[in-house]
Amino acid sequence: MILSCSHISKAFGENTLFSDVSFHINDNEKCAIVGINGAGKTTLLKIITGESESDSGEVVFSKDTSFGYLRQQEKISSDNTIYEEIASAKQNIFDLEKRIRKLENDMKHAEGETLDKMYQEYNRFTTEYERLGGYACESEITGIIKGLGFSEEAFTQKTDILSGGEKTRVALGRILLSAPDLIILDEPTNHLDMETLQWLENYLSAYKGSVLVISHDRYFLDHVCTGIVEILMGSSEQYNGNYTRYIAQRQERFESRMRAYEIQQKEIERQQAIIARYRMFNR
Repeated sequence: MILSCSHISKAFGENTLFSDVSFHINDNEKCAIVGINGAGKTTLLKIITGESESDSGEVVFSKDTSFGYLRQQEKISSDNTIYEEIASAKQNIFDLEKRIRKLENDMKHAEGETLDKMYQEYNRFTTEYERLGGYACESEITGIIKGLGFSEEAFTQKTDILSGGEKTRVALGRILLSAPDLIILDEPTNHLDMETLQWLENYLSAYKGSVLVISHDRYFLDHVCTGIVEILMGSSEQYNGNYTRYIAQRQERFESRMRAYEIQQKEIERQQAIIARYRMFNR
């Protein structure tokens, strides 16, 4: 289990958004939060990511879990280009590459024990560089930028002149490239055309980490999600499967509860009839 939410509640004044939200996300699970507008889905994400506090309850991540959070409207204020902003997610690889290049240059002028130590350090650095995917880094960056609908000519475009939707796509690219244990997305499909949306569906479906997403796009949820959390009337219910399976299970649970309710009402009527008969005899 990578994330556990237990009995989360949140109210704004007299307006209670939810009073008992509990669910969990396992490793490699792709989970969606669904509910009517105003149910508190975005607020719940803010509580999970620490941007907001709950009134009660507990949010627990497994040890050393990393996450990336995409808001509905992302604000990017840097002077970077589109390429630089997205590639910044791999800054650790670029820094390591610089250290490797410097070592290569320094080894040309070293000898003896000093050279041996440099070789050992060089081997450690190159092994770590390969483990982090350094050799495929450039192609990975290019693939994500193009996948998100930016042409190669736009790579050098400054982010400060982009539209709100374009900035959100850049922020999404940076999160995808950083490859956290848990990707948290709030309405990621709002600014995507059909081709880019299909690319994102395939990317998230194949993603080795976990995903928690809010979206009103049922087709998207059907293709990406393996679990659904529904917020309804202040509490939550968790379902296995994609959106279509969730709808079927939801109906099954409703019908089961209706049958239980009808049985309960019949039992109440039976007991009331018994009580009425006893009263007739003053018992």
